[in-house]
Amino acid sequence: MKTSKFKILVLLFALLVQSNIFAHDNKGKSKMHNGKMYHKSCNAIPNLTEEQEAKLKDLRLNFMKERQATMNIMREKRAHLITLQSVDKTDLSAINKTIDEITELKNKQMKSMAKQRQAVRDILTDEQKIFFDSHHQQMRGRSTMMGMKGKGNMKQGVHHNCNSREDEDDD
Repeated sequence: MKTSKFKILVLLFALLVQSNIFAHDNKGKSKMHNGKMYHKSCNAIPNLTEEQEAKLKDLRLNFMKERQATMNIMREKRAHLITLQSVDKTDLSAINKTIDEITELKNKQMKSMAKQRQAVRDILTDEQKIFFDSHHQQMRGRSTMMGMKGKGNMKQGVHHNCNSREDEDDD
């Protein structure tokens, strides 16, 4: 009797968890627009030509390669900083030097994002630029309001995901 109640309880719990998973909105995932998959963070810039999509895809690839290299170095520096700060005898000059290196990388990253944003704008028509700029401002406002400035996908601020995702699995 106890095992059958236990099995029923486990089954109900599994169903509850499964239904909860399907009930969530796929924030940050892809969505369909005009028969193509787009990442939600760019809200599918309207009326992109195939040539624009190809250029945006190339820009995104180059940006992500550069960004990944910078982020890897920054992660190493942050880990090193934690190590420096957690030893018994701290070396303040080494800590300050590592902080300066992290700040320099963040500066490089911000400049790269600004460059990327302008490169995306150079590809767009005037109408698409208006959409892109207004969406960029909305996303920045949302991330700041939610206390997420600099977190998750919002930190790029360049909508590097604004390209067709027909052959991409994930970001």
